[in-house]
Amino acid sequence: MYNEVIKFIENAHEEQHRRGGEAYSSHPLEVSKNLKTTEEKILALLHDVVEETEETLSSVESFLLTIYAQAFVRKIISALHAITRQEGEEYEHYIHRCGQNELARAVKIEDIKHNLKTCKPHKEWQYRICLLYLQNI
Repeated sequence: MYNEVIKFIENAHEEQHRRGGEAYSSHPLEVSKNLKTTEEKILALLHDVVEETEETLSSVESFLLTIYAQAFVRKIISALHAITRQEGEEYEHYIHRCGQNELARAVKIEDIKHNLKTCKPHKEWQYRICLLYLQNI
């Protein structure tokens, strides 16, 4: 089932690439490697799909329901909503909202750690402050 989610995100991010030229899907795959639970790993794979592709929460939910139980999917979709930055949302508000969901918080911490490896220097301070905040709530 994990492999089906990988295929889903690879298709969703198919035309996208990271700043270094690698496939965009390499980022959620790397984030997922440092997490322990199935919920964390699945959310890590999906964490950018709504924000960065044409997929919606509804389309992701429909996909997940083809392979997972409804209670599991509900938990993932709730966390996916929390970890997806809304259009026009200030970053500080987004991080605070993300931190209120335990599953989203765990994934966002790993997401920020991975982003710190490749971020532009002027973004590093923002990532570090958010990381400290999320690690201490």
